[in-house]
Amino acid sequence: MTAVMCGYSALFMRFAWVVQPRNLHLLVCHACNETMQLYQLSRWIKSQQRKMKLRHRTATKMTSTTMIITP
Repeated sequence: MTAVMCGYSALFMRFAWVVQPRNLHLLVCHACNETMQLYQLSRWIKSQQRKMKLRHRTATKMTSTTMIITP
């Protein structure tokens, strides 16, 4: 949803700039929204990267400490 909001804000920033007379208030509102959505997206990406590292670390620990005992 965040990616969709980024696209929506970018589209409406362009609209606010192109329309005559220029609607600077709309431009500023969507620029602010775009900034916050991009920040939110970067936080999500960092969170996903941390989860992947943790999964990899856990999987590596499990394979290195597992002992196979044969009778």
